Amino acid sequence: MANPSTVTVSVGQSVTFVNNDSVSHNMASDPHPIHTACPEINVIGVLLPGQSRATSPFTSVKDCGYHDHNTLGTTGMIRVR
Repeated sequence: MANPSTVTVSVGQSVTFVNNDSVSHNMASDPHPIHTACPEINVIGVLLPGQSRATSPFTSVKDCGYHDHNTLGTTGMIRVR
């Protein structure tokens, strides 16, 4: 589960994903399988337990859905304002 599942940031900011779980997670932007809505998220990729990685800075106002390829049902939204 992503926590929080929805965050709001400003244009120019990044979001750091932290894996506090005991399994790896593979994060990508929607829509699956092409992942084109928010390429800033796609730099996260696979996070092993204990790892963290920041997105690229968001460059425009948009809603960025994301999902985890490894854990069905792990989804979230980054709102860029």
